[in-house]
Amino acid sequence: MNASILFVLVSSTTVAPSYETSGLGLVVGGKLGAGLAQPFGPFGAGFVGELELGYLLPLLARSFELLGTASYRGPSATGEIADPRLPGPLVYTLSRTELLAGLGLIYRAPIPSKWVRPYVGVLGRASFLSLEIDAKAGDRPAGINEERRVDFGFGALAGAELYLGPGALLGELRFDHVPVDGFVLRDTNTSELGLAVGYRLFL
Repeated sequence: MNASILFVLVSSTTVAPSYETSGLGLVVGGKLGAGLAQPFGPFGAGFVGELELGYLLPLLARSFELLGTASYRGPSATGEIADPRLPGPLVYTLSRTELLAGLGLIYRAPIPSKWVRPYVGVLGRASFLSLEIDAKAGDRPAGINEERRVDFGFGALAGAELYLGPGALLGELRFDHVPVDGFVLRDTNTSELGLAVGYRLFL
């Protein structure tokens, strides 16, 4: 009797998640989180939202997913520049709106559990960046400057999925690197380390 119960328990933990054996192989997901840019560039922490659409490749029990993403992030930065030619220190506020489009690959590690899958992934990133800098020197406005540009970088991510219902809850750690060398931002980047939670639906 005890041996039978043990066999049932072990078997129940080794059954594959349903996405591996059924469905069209389509994946739709959304994530919300926060990004920390301060270690890498002039910006601080900010909100990150991302939508994704994927396709499970029909090999190795659908462990690989071709992934496309669209995400938004918009942290700001403030600073001060001392210049003796000005009537006071130049104080500026830099507002950033960035849309990221990504294309990459996710690999889910087939560990012996029907509830959990760890995963890693890499993506190419296209950054559609809008910048606005508002500055003043002492009590004199220095004007508003704007810049719009497109840059390219890459992203890496690692996380785990908990399978509930027709999909999975997820927690994810990510890193995005996008170098920038423009008029407002010179020889820097919009790189971020981020943490997100979300849900993926397997169709």
